[in-house]
Amino acid sequence: MGLLDDLFEIVFPRRQYGKRSTTKLGVEVRSRAEQGIADYFDSIGLRYEYERELESGIWIFTEKVSSPDFYLPDFDVYVEYWGMLGVENEYDRSKYTREMKYKMARYHELNVKFISIYPDNLKNLDWIFRKRFKQVTGQFLAPKKPHLAEPKTSSQHSAGESGRSNPQAAACPSCGQPMILRTSKRGANAGNQFWGCSTYPACKGTRRV
Repeated sequence: MGLLDDLFEIVFPRRQYGKRSTTKLGVEVRSRAEQGIADYFDSIGLRYEYERELESGIWIFTEKVSSPDFYLPDFDVYVEYWGMLGVENEYDRSKYTREMKYKMARYHELNVKFISIYPDNLKNLDWIFRKRFKQVTGQFLAPKKPHLAEPKTSSQHSAGESGRSNPQAAACPSCGQPMILRTSKRGANAGNQFWGCSTYPACKGTRRV
């Protein structure tokens, strides 16, 4: 972001992080983490463009702002994966953090809708992305088509979950996923049924029956 940084990188070139990978749709991306995110988008039917240039200005008086990792054309939303925040090299991490903050400031200045994904989000990507997507767009993403589950044993049913989805219930108010009819086992409501998010314990959204 400055002359000293540029001179430093000429003398000590920045180490290359990430391994180029190819998504299920044949798009070449810069890391396996980005591949995982791209394949996740594909799995939920979310169209994306990789590293589409973001420009500001009018007509011929435009300038390139950056090339965010993903663009969601159906919602006019950009997605940035800040993958180098966890690298061990302190100089690289510090420089990357400054670049990240600069980009974020520019996005806010230009009223660009964007979603940030961090390395520690990847373990629970579906729930976290849906939550941030709702915050940015005000919309719920369509839930994934549930996989056919194996029949439950009597001991599993006794744990308090009927395993039956509500065909008329709204999506989970927290993450938009389908809800499942459950039975309270403790407290004043013991024995009463309620609708709980099918992704529990990742999401703890509930509704009354």
